[in-house]
Amino acid sequence: LDTDVMIALWGATQPMPEQEQRYWQLDLEINTRGLGVDVEAAQGMQEMFDLAHELIDFELSVATSGKLLAASEVQKIKAFAADLGQEMDDSGRETIKTLLSRDTLPAALRDVLALRLDASRAPKKQGAILRAHVDGRMCHSTVYHGALSGRSTAMGCGDAQLLNVARPRPGHKAAQCESYLEAAKRRDFDFLCKPEVGPPLAALADAQRALFCATKPGHVLVCADLSGIEARLTPWCAGDEDVLIEFEQGIDGYVTEAMSIFKLDREQVTSDHRQIGKVVRLSLGFGGGDGALDNMAQNYGVKLEDDLRRQIVWGYREGHPKMSTWWSTLE
Repeated sequence: LDTDVMIALWGATQPMPEQEQRYWQLDLEINTRGLGVDVEAAQGMQEMFDLAHELIDFELSVATSGKLLAASEVQKIKAFAADLGQEMDDSGRETIKTLLSRDTLPAALRDVLALRLDASRAPKKQGAILRAHVDGRMCHSTVYHGALSGRSTAMGCGDAQLLNVARPRPGHKAAQCESYLEAAKRRDFDFLCKPEVGPPLAALADAQRALFCATKPGHVLVCADLSGIEARLTPWCAGDEDVLIEFEQGIDGYVTEAMSIFKLDREQVTSDHRQIGKVVRLSLGFGGGDGALDNMAQNYGVKLEDDLRRQIVWGYREGHPKMSTWWSTLE
Protein backbone atom coordinates (compact mmCIF):
# COMPACT_ATOMS: atom_id res chain seq x y z
CA LEU A 1 0.00 0.00 0.00
CA ASP A 2 2.81 2.43 0.88
CA THR A 3 4.46 1.74 -2.48
CA ASP A 4 1.19 2.33 -4.34
CA VAL A 5 0.71 5.65 -2.55
CA MET A 6 4.28 6.68 -3.35
CA ILE A 7 3.81 5.90 -7.04
CA ALA A 8 0.52 7.83 -7.08
CA LEU A 9 2.13 10.84 -5.40
CA TRP A 10 5.01 10.75 -7.90
CA GLY A 11 2.55 10.98 -10.76
CA ALA A 12 0.43 13.67 -9.11
CA THR A 13 3.17 16.09 -8.07
CA GLN A 14 5.34 18.41 -10.12
CA PRO A 15 9.14 18.20 -10.18
CA MET A 16 10.87 20.37 -7.60
CA PRO A 17 12.00 23.72 -9.07
CA GLU A 18 15.72 23.77 -9.87
CA GLN A 19 16.50 26.47 -7.28
CA GLU A 20 14.59 24.58 -4.58
CA GLN A 21 16.37 21.35 -5.55
CA ARG A 22 19.74 23.07 -5.07
CA TYR A 23 18.58 24.43 -1.71
CA TRP A 24 17.51 20.95 -0.59
CA GLN A 25 20.87 19.49 -1.64
CA LEU A 26 22.76 22.24 0.22
CA ASP A 27 20.56 21.69 3.28
CA LEU A 28 21.36 17.97 3.20
CA GLU A 29 25.10 18.64 2.78
CA ILE A 30 25.18 21.06 5.73
CA ASN A 31 23.11 18.77 7.93
CA THR A 32 25.28 15.76 7.12
CA ARG A 33 28.48 17.67 7.91
CA GLY A 34 26.99 19.07 11.11
CA LEU A 35 28.03 21.91 13.38
CA GLY A 36 30.93 21.72 15.81
CA VAL A 37 30.21 21.91 19.53
CA ASP A 38 32.29 22.03 22.71
CA VAL A 39 31.25 18.77 24.38
CA GLU A 40 33.59 19.26 27.35
CA ALA A 41 32.03 22.65 28.06
CA ALA A 42 28.53 21.21 27.66
CA GLN A 43 29.32 18.55 30.26
CA GLY A 44 30.66 21.16 32.69
CA MET A 45 27.64 23.36 32.07
CA GLN A 46 25.30 20.45 32.80
CA GLU A 47 27.03 19.72 36.10
CA MET A 48 26.86 23.39 37.14
CA PHE A 49 23.21 23.43 35.98
CA ASP A 50 22.39 20.47 38.23
CA LEU A 51 24.19 22.00 41.21
CA ALA A 52 22.43 25.36 40.76
CA HIS A 53 19.03 23.67 40.65
CA GLU A 54 19.79 21.66 43.77
CA LEU A 55 20.72 24.84 45.63
CA ILE A 56 17.61 26.68 44.43
CA ASP A 57 15.38 23.81 45.54
CA PHE A 58 17.14 23.67 48.91
CA GLU A 59 16.70 27.43 49.44
CA LEU A 60 13.05 27.12 48.40
CA SER A 61 12.48 24.34 50.92
CA VAL A 62 14.08 26.39 53.70
CA ALA A 63 12.18 29.57 52.77
CA THR A 64 8.81 27.77 52.89
CA SER A 65 9.54 25.42 55.82
CA GLY A 66 9.22 22.44 53.51
CA LYS A 67 5.92 23.46 51.87
CA LEU A 68 7.67 23.74 48.50
CA LEU A 69 10.46 21.37 47.55
CA ALA A 70 11.20 22.27 43.93
CA ALA A 71 11.03 25.40 41.80
CA SER A 72 9.54 23.27 39.02
CA GLU A 73 6.36 22.57 41.04
CA VAL A 74 4.33 25.28 39.32
CA GLN A 75 0.90 24.34 40.66
CA LYS A 76 2.19 24.23 44.23
CA ILE A 77 3.78 27.65 43.80
CA LYS A 78 0.46 29.02 42.52
CA ALA A 79 -1.33 27.49 45.52
CA PHE A 80 1.28 28.97 47.87
CA ALA A 81 0.72 32.40 46.29
CA ALA A 82 -3.06 32.01 46.58
CA ASP A 83 -2.73 31.24 50.29
CA LEU A 84 -0.97 34.61 50.63
CA GLY A 85 -3.71 36.41 48.71
CA GLN A 86 -1.97 36.60 45.33
CA GLU A 87 -3.56 34.96 42.29
CA MET A 88 -1.16 33.85 39.54
CA ASP A 89 -2.59 33.26 36.07
CA ASP A 90 0.67 31.69 35.00
CA SER A 91 4.21 31.25 36.26
CA GLY A 92 6.02 32.69 33.25
CA ARG A 93 8.99 34.99 33.67
CA GLU A 94 7.14 38.14 32.66
CA THR A 95 4.32 37.45 35.13
CA ILE A 96 6.82 36.85 37.92
CA LYS A 97 8.71 40.05 37.07
CA THR A 98 5.46 41.99 37.24
CA LEU A 99 4.61 40.53 40.65
CA LEU A 100 8.11 41.19 42.00
CA SER A 101 7.77 44.85 41.03
CA ARG A 102 4.87 45.29 43.47
CA ASP A 103 5.80 46.87 46.79
CA THR A 104 2.85 45.14 48.47
CA LEU A 105 4.04 41.63 47.65
CA PRO A 106 4.39 39.52 50.85
CA ALA A 107 8.04 38.90 51.74
CA ALA A 108 7.57 35.12 51.88
CA LEU A 109 6.14 35.08 48.35
CA ARG A 110 8.82 37.46 47.09
CA ASP A 111 11.50 34.96 48.16
CA VAL A 112 9.68 32.10 46.42
CA LEU A 113 9.13 34.00 43.19
CA ALA A 114 12.73 35.24 43.10
CA LEU A 115 13.90 31.62 43.30
CA ARG A 116 11.40 30.56 40.64
CA LEU A 117 12.67 33.37 38.40
CA ASP A 118 16.26 32.22 38.90
CA ALA A 119 15.26 28.67 37.96
CA SER A 120 13.48 29.89 34.80
CA ARG A 121 16.75 31.27 33.43
CA ALA A 122 18.15 27.76 33.01
CA PRO A 123 20.03 26.97 29.77
CA LYS A 124 18.94 24.01 27.61
CA LYS A 125 21.43 23.74 24.76
CA GLN A 126 23.98 21.76 26.77
CA GLY A 127 21.45 18.98 27.37
CA ALA A 128 20.66 18.72 23.67
CA ILE A 129 24.37 18.58 22.84
CA LEU A 130 25.03 15.78 25.32
CA ARG A 131 22.01 13.83 24.05
CA ALA A 132 22.64 14.14 20.36
CA HIS A 133 26.23 15.04 19.39
CA VAL A 134 28.17 12.62 17.21
CA ASP A 135 31.92 12.96 17.67
CA GLY A 136 31.53 16.58 18.71
CA ARG A 137 29.19 17.58 15.90
CA MET A 138 25.46 18.26 15.78
CA CYS A 139 24.19 16.67 12.57
CA HIS A 140 20.70 16.92 11.02
CA SER A 141 19.75 19.76 13.31
CA THR A 142 17.37 21.44 10.85
CA VAL A 143 14.33 20.10 8.99
CA TYR A 144 13.96 21.08 5.34
CA HIS A 145 10.66 22.92 4.63
CA GLY A 146 9.65 22.39 8.24
CA ALA A 147 7.49 25.53 8.33
CA LEU A 148 4.40 26.20 6.25
CA SER A 149 6.18 29.16 4.64
CA GLY A 150 8.87 26.81 3.30
CA ARG A 151 11.74 27.77 5.58
CA SER A 152 13.74 25.23 7.53
CA THR A 153 12.96 24.60 11.17
CA ALA A 154 15.20 23.38 13.97
CA MET A 155 13.46 20.53 15.72
CA GLY A 156 16.02 17.85 14.97
CA CYS A 157 19.19 16.71 16.70
CA GLY A 158 18.08 16.52 20.32
CA ASP A 159 15.72 19.51 19.91
CA ALA A 160 18.73 21.83 20.12
CA GLN A 161 16.93 24.63 18.19
CA LEU A 162 20.13 25.89 16.59
CA LEU A 163 18.27 28.58 14.66
CA ASN A 164 17.45 30.43 17.87
CA VAL A 165 20.12 30.65 20.55
CA ALA A 166 19.16 33.25 23.16
CA ARG A 167 21.18 36.44 23.44
CA PRO A 168 23.08 37.13 26.67
CA ARG A 169 21.67 39.56 29.20
CA PRO A 170 22.17 43.25 28.31
CA GLY A 171 25.68 44.37 29.18
CA HIS A 172 27.20 40.88 29.12
CA LYS A 173 29.65 40.94 26.22
CA ALA A 174 30.90 37.94 24.22
CA ALA A 175 34.26 37.82 26.02
CA GLN A 176 32.52 37.80 29.40
CA CYS A 177 30.19 35.02 28.30
CA GLU A 178 33.16 32.96 27.16
CA SER A 179 34.66 33.39 30.64
CA TYR A 180 31.42 32.02 32.11
CA LEU A 181 31.78 28.96 29.89
CA GLU A 182 35.41 28.51 30.95
CA ALA A 183 34.24 28.64 34.57
CA ALA A 184 31.74 25.88 33.82
CA LYS A 185 34.48 23.77 32.22
CA ARG A 186 36.63 24.01 35.34
CA ARG A 187 33.54 23.54 37.59
CA ASP A 188 34.10 26.93 39.24
CA PHE A 189 30.68 27.49 40.79
CA ASP A 190 31.94 30.28 43.05
CA PHE A 191 32.88 32.33 39.98
CA LEU A 192 29.37 31.90 38.55
CA CYS A 193 27.93 33.13 41.87
CA LYS A 194 29.78 36.47 41.77
CA PRO A 195 27.35 39.43 41.81
CA GLU A 196 28.69 40.77 38.52
CA VAL A 197 28.38 37.33 36.89
CA GLY A 198 25.40 35.44 38.36
CA PRO A 199 22.90 34.21 39.22
CA PRO A 200 24.61 30.98 38.08
CA LEU A 201 21.84 29.75 35.77
CA ALA A 202 21.61 33.16 34.08
CA ALA A 203 25.39 33.18 33.55
CA LEU A 204 25.25 29.67 32.08
CA ALA A 205 22.43 30.74 29.76
CA ASP A 206 24.56 33.70 28.65
CA ALA A 207 27.33 31.26 27.72
CA GLN A 208 25.22 29.00 25.49
CA ARG A 209 26.25 30.61 22.20
CA ALA A 210 29.89 29.83 22.94
CA LEU A 211 29.03 26.10 23.01
CA PHE A 212 28.81 26.19 19.22
CA CYS A 213 32.23 26.63 17.67
CA ALA A 214 34.56 25.73 14.82
CA THR A 215 36.24 22.50 15.95
CA LYS A 216 38.49 21.97 12.93
CA PRO A 217 41.97 23.59 13.00
CA GLY A 218 42.21 26.79 10.99
CA HIS A 219 38.45 27.23 10.75
CA VAL A 220 36.28 30.06 12.10
CA LEU A 221 32.55 29.86 12.84
CA VAL A 222 30.75 32.76 11.15
CA CYS A 223 27.27 33.68 12.37
CA ALA A 224 24.82 35.79 10.37
CA ASP A 225 21.29 36.99 10.91
CA LEU A 226 18.98 38.71 8.45
CA SER A 227 17.55 41.85 10.04
CA GLY A 228 13.77 41.73 10.39
CA ILE A 229 13.49 39.01 7.75
CA GLU A 230 9.92 37.96 8.59
CA ALA A 231 8.70 41.55 8.80
CA ARG A 232 10.31 42.24 5.40
CA LEU A 233 9.28 39.04 3.64
CA THR A 234 5.53 39.36 3.99
CA PRO A 235 5.17 42.85 2.43
CA TRP A 236 7.58 41.84 -0.34
CA CYS A 237 5.45 38.78 -1.20
CA ALA A 238 2.25 40.83 -0.97
CA GLY A 239 3.61 43.77 -2.96
CA ASP A 240 2.91 46.18 -0.10
CA GLU A 241 5.08 49.04 -1.33
CA ASP A 242 4.25 51.35 1.58
CA VAL A 243 5.81 48.96 4.09
CA LEU A 244 8.80 48.24 1.83
CA ILE A 245 9.47 51.98 1.51
CA GLU A 246 9.58 52.16 5.32
CA PHE A 247 12.48 49.70 5.32
CA GLU A 248 14.26 51.54 2.50
CA GLN A 249 14.01 54.82 4.40
CA GLY A 250 15.06 53.31 7.73
CA ILE A 251 11.67 53.95 9.36
CA ASP A 252 10.87 51.74 12.35
CA GLY A 253 7.84 49.76 11.15
CA TYR A 254 6.99 48.51 14.62
CA VAL A 255 6.61 52.11 15.76
CA THR A 256 4.46 52.84 12.71
CA GLU A 257 2.20 49.91 13.59
CA ALA A 258 1.90 51.11 17.18
CA MET A 259 0.98 54.59 15.94
CA SER A 260 -1.85 53.07 13.91
CA ILE A 261 -3.13 50.92 16.78
CA PHE A 262 -3.09 53.57 19.49
CA LYS A 263 -3.63 56.66 17.30
CA LEU A 264 -0.38 58.27 18.47
CA ASP A 265 2.22 60.55 16.95
CA ARG A 266 5.64 58.96 16.43
CA GLU A 267 7.24 60.82 19.35
CA GLN A 268 4.48 59.58 21.68
CA VAL A 269 5.21 55.90 21.09
CA THR A 270 6.86 54.24 24.09
CA SER A 271 8.94 51.05 24.14
CA ASP A 272 5.86 49.17 25.38
CA HIS A 273 3.80 50.49 22.46
CA ARG A 274 6.57 49.48 20.04
CA GLN A 275 6.69 45.98 21.50
CA ILE A 276 2.99 45.58 20.76
CA GLY A 277 3.57 46.86 17.22
CA LYS A 278 6.29 44.25 16.78
CA VAL A 279 4.08 41.43 18.04
CA VAL A 280 1.29 42.53 15.69
CA ARG A 281 3.43 42.61 12.55
CA LEU A 282 5.14 39.30 13.25
CA SER A 283 2.03 37.37 14.29
CA LEU A 284 -0.49 38.72 11.77
CA GLY A 285 1.67 39.06 8.67
CA PHE A 286 1.15 35.46 7.55
CA GLY A 287 -2.62 35.55 7.99
CA GLY A 288 -2.74 34.82 11.70
CA GLY A 289 -5.76 35.83 13.73
CA ASP A 290 -6.76 36.31 17.34
CA GLY A 291 -5.11 33.07 18.50
CA ALA A 292 -1.80 33.76 16.75
CA LEU A 293 -1.69 37.27 18.20
CA ASP A 294 -2.44 36.00 21.70
CA ASN A 295 0.23 33.28 21.53
CA MET A 296 2.98 35.59 20.35
CA ALA A 297 1.94 38.29 22.81
CA GLN A 298 2.39 35.81 25.65
CA ASN A 299 5.80 34.77 24.30
CA TYR A 300 6.90 38.42 24.35
CA GLY A 301 5.39 39.10 27.76
CA VAL A 302 2.75 41.42 26.30
CA LYS A 303 -0.74 41.43 27.82
CA LEU A 304 -3.64 42.33 25.53
CA GLU A 305 -7.28 42.45 26.57
CA ASP A 306 -9.71 40.42 24.44
CA ASP A 307 -11.46 43.47 22.98
CA LEU A 308 -8.19 45.18 22.11
CA ARG A 309 -6.85 41.98 20.53
CA ARG A 310 -9.87 41.65 18.22
CA GLN A 311 -9.68 45.35 17.38
CA ILE A 312 -6.00 44.98 16.48
CA VAL A 313 -6.61 41.96 14.22
CA TRP A 314 -9.30 43.66 12.14
CA GLY A 315 -7.48 46.97 12.18
CA TYR A 316 -4.35 45.28 10.80
CA ARG A 317 -6.29 43.63 7.99
CA GLU A 318 -8.06 46.85 7.05
CA GLY A 319 -4.81 48.81 7.22
CA HIS A 320 -2.92 46.31 5.03
CA PRO A 321 -5.33 45.39 2.21
CA LYS A 322 -2.55 44.01 0.01
CA MET A 323 -1.73 41.49 2.71
CA SER A 324 -5.33 40.28 2.79
CA THR A 325 -5.36 39.99 -1.01
CA TRP A 326 -2.13 37.98 -0.90
CA TRP A 327 -3.56 35.55 1.66
CA SER A 328 -6.69 35.06 -0.48
CA THR A 329 -4.53 34.37 -3.53
CA LEU A 330 -2.55 31.72 -1.66
CA GLU A 331 -5.74 30.04 -0.48
